[in-house]
Amino acid sequence: KAMSYNSENEVKGSFGALLKESYYPGDIGFDPLGLKPTDAIKFSKIQTKELQNGRLAMLAAIGMIVQEQVTHDTILGTLKSL
Repeated sequence: KAMSYNSENEVKGSFGALLKESYYPGDIGFDPLGLKPTDAIKFSKIQTKELQNGRLAMLAAIGMIVQEQVTHDTILGTLKSL
């Protein structure tokens, strides 16, 4: 039913999600501190840095999880024993 509504009413997106013509992937308009650059090239560089930092954070989290599984001690327990 939702998909037929979209095609009948020319809604771009699925299940009633509306996308503006100016929509750019990764830019949902949330910038309360005004840090987003207006230049497209600078925005692309910052977007790439953000993705790389997120990937690094995921690897760090995996490392902590593996450490807990191997030592059978929590991260805070390991820090207290130092």
